[in-house]
Amino acid sequence: MNVSPLEQLEQELFDQGIALIKDSSNRFHALSIRIGDQKIISVNLPSELLDRQKRTVILHEYYHHQHESSLYTFDTSLQARRYRETRIHRTMIKEVLPAALLRSYLEAGKQDYEIAEDLCIAESFVKEAKSFYNNIGWEG
Repeated sequence: MNVSPLEQLEQELFDQGIALIKDSSNRFHALSIRIGDQKIISVNLPSELLDRQKRTVILHEYYHHQHESSLYTFDTSLQARRYRETRIHRTMIKEVLPAALLRSYLEAGKQDYEIAEDLCIAESFVKEAKSFYNNIGWEG
């Protein structure tokens, strides 16, 4: 049986005790919360999104649980939320699409959409990673 990367991620969440709730009534696109010892990711993702786009959103929320200091509450200041979101996004870029891997794809002549398909991530994430690495001088 062939399991998709999105299904693999969902299984990993289950294995780690993180509840994934797909809730179309959720007013948030995606949300990571912790209630007591229960870790929860709640998503409201349009059905027309590609699996790789869904996986990118869920993976971002998963990173919040992997780095719990990045979780916040509704009364966390907007500045603190933006900082935590940026920190999680940068961490995700470094781990999901390290500079050396991105460079190897680009040197092989791969287009953004091809990299996204290979890694089962959103094409926008590839563009953000390229921008991030360009801004820091392609270290790594």
